[in-house]
Amino acid sequence: MDVAGFLLFLGASARLTRLVTRDEILTPLRERAGNGWLGFFLVCPYCVGLWLTAATAAAYYFAPPQWFFWPALVLTGNLIWGVAQEILDTAVELHRERTTALAPPPAAPRGRGARHVHREP
Repeated sequence: MDVAGFLLFLGASARLTRLVTRDEILTPLRERAGNGWLGFFLVCPYCVGLWLTAATAAAYYFAPPQWFFWPALVLTGNLIWGVAQEILDTAVELHRERTTALAPPPAAPRGRGARHVHREP
């Protein structure tokens, strides 16, 4: 296995683990599993990751190279996209919070109907 194949292997394993443990599409399955050992297993990235990495290794070993390469490439690309999106969302949220915190207070109302504030000399 070369370096590129190893990185695709890692990316595919990580994406499959994320799919099972965090993605919304499998939330009903995790909820149905309940609070027992199966429910814990489906939310534990270390537990799921171990078995999915073993399955990915078996796919790499037994499948023809092109059958492993293209799905692994897609899974790794999707993992990179998802992580980048989370980082960007966090940066935008932090910027929004900082901008709101540093914004000057709103100006006092002026013109007809505005409340008159009496100032002492």
